Amino acid sequence: MKNFTRLIALICCLCLMATPIFSQDPCLSIPTLTCGTAVSATPSGAGIWSVNTCGFSTPGQEKLYSFTPMVTGAYSLQVNSVAGGYIDYFYKVASGGCNSTGWTCIDDINFTGTYPIATLTAGVQYFILLDPEGTGSYSHNFQINCLAADPCTSITPLACA
Repeated sequence: MKNFTRLIALICCLCLMATPIFSQDPCLSIPTLTCGTAVSATPSGAGIWSVNTCGFSTPGQEKLYSFTPMVTGAYSLQVNSVAGGYIDYFYKVASGGCNSTGWTCIDDINFTGTYPIATLTAGVQYFILLDPEGTGSYSHNFQINCLAADPCTSITPLACA
């Protein structure tokens, strides 16, 4: 009976240790970004990925977002406020899967400003990943800047009177 009790205690301990890992999975909830609308990200603690395509390890808690552009063009990220340190920003086409591979670095960011993302294609869903370079508490307020529609795509011919 003593060994059985120890086994149950060990299983319970392992379950409790695993719970925070699964609750940190960034793929469980993926909010949608709308261009021009600022959002606040407040990651804290350890994450489960460490994407390093910006050149730095990123052991912090990941925050994942979805964005589908309405217009094809060169998009930029506007960071309105920062606290806590560097967060690395990444993007990839969502069809590449919700996982730790295939990310393209936007920049490692610890200052307000505007940062180029890339030319994004209208109607294609992208993931935007924020992954801190540490495991402390962070706060970034950011948005994707909208592109104006090209006026040349809808020219109305004028008729002479």
